[in-house]
Amino acid sequence: MPSGGVHPIAYVLGITVQALRDLVYRQHGPVPTRVGRRVLFAESDLRNWVIAHRAPFAHHSAAGLIDSSSVSTEINVRRHRGRPTVAERQAALMAKEKEAPR
Repeated sequence: MPSGGVHPIAYVLGITVQALRDLVYRQHGPVPTRVGRRVLFAESDLRNWVIAHRAPFAHHSAAGLIDSSSVSTEINVRRHRGRPTVAERQAALMAKEKEAPR
C-alpha cells in the first residue's frame, strides 16, 4: 500500500524534501511510485530502506544487544575531506582491540 508523498516521508525520515528528492534521483533512496504528478512510497519499501541503512551503535555491541561477529568492519566510503568517518574509527578501534594481546 503506497504511503504519503514526498513531504510527509521527508518529515518522518528527518531529512529535507530536497534531500529526499536527491536520494531518489541518484537511486540511493527508497523506490518511488509515480502516479501522475504524485510521488508515492510503499511502506514496505520505506521500512526496508531504513533497515538497510541502519548503522549499528558501539554501545549496542558492548551491551551484548547485537552480535559483533555479524557486523562488517570493512568500510569502502571515505569522506571528501580525508577524515575517517565515525564508523571507520570504530572499526579501526575494534580491529586494534582484537589484535592486542591479552
